[in-house]
Amino acid sequence: LEVIDWISQAFEFPEIGTNIFDPCAGDGAAIDRWCMHAPGSVPYTIEMQEGRAAKCAERFGEIGTHINSDFLACSSVSVRSMGFAWVNPPYDSEFGGGMMEDASFIRRVLRLLDEDGILCAYIPQNRLGWNLAGALDGYCSYVKTVKPIGERKYKEMLVICRVTHKDENALERNAILSRLMIHD
Repeated sequence: LEVIDWISQAFEFPEIGTNIFDPCAGDGAAIDRWCMHAPGSVPYTIEMQEGRAAKCAERFGEIGTHINSDFLACSSVSVRSMGFAWVNPPYDSEFGGGMMEDASFIRRVLRLLDEDGILCAYIPQNRLGWNLAGALDGYCSYVKTVKPIGERKYKEMLVICRVTHKDENALERNAILSRLMIHD
């Protein structure tokens, strides 16, 4: 959670709030922290693990929307309805058949972000490559990789993107890849 407090200083959320989305919400602690930094925001969460999903839904009660405990529920979220997304994807799960899921999570989330929406992804450094650049290709007008403060078990990096749905503003895969290639 200290990573969220630290990186939130870089964002200016609208005064009236925004829809904040976490497709890997766990018990809701991370998105709850984001909402503290964005007064008036509305949390939308998805968590695949049943016990954690129940805790998340309980945490927000009437103020948030716990969509479902299935990431496929992303299809029930309106396109371009979110202003901010925090993505800390599972490194593998039953859903991915044991495969790394960061790029597929990000691809699904990008279409849910509104024009100029912000994606903040917390991803292991060794995953910052061609697949991730491909997931961001054509969706982002800005991409930055930041080494967060604090302990990082898997050498996670923050990937911050500003979303565009206009082809003329979108960065291409090679430009994105060059921005992802930051090392400790």
